[in-house]
Amino acid sequence: MDKWPEGDQIFNDIQEYNFTLKTFKPLPALKSLKPINGYFHTELYRGQQYNKIDYTLVPNAWDHEHCRFCSFRIENGINYWGNTNDIVIMCTKCHEYFKNQIDDRNNIK
Repeated sequence: MDKWPEGDQIFNDIQEYNFTLKTFKPLPALKSLKPINGYFHTELYRGQQYNKIDYTLVPNAWDHEHCRFCSFRIENGINYWGNTNDIVIMCTKCHEYFKNQIDDRNNIK
């Protein structure tokens, strides 16, 4: 990646730059019991309250993430970089691309 203006803008919008190398594993998810706007809805379960009439909690249903920058699919067993609470997730290739900028941001604070 020589120049990546869209990725640079996304990078500049990040609020927290403490990234840690992690390995993805499936997580619990909330799945809608009825379609919402014509589609069944799935969202990562992080301990939030939910309506048990509309949603069910399914173990290991959150089976992948995507890199915020290149949309690489991060599945079970794949290493990725995530900041606190995985608000921003990036693949190892994108992390390498932004590594110097991440280090610079962390040294400013």
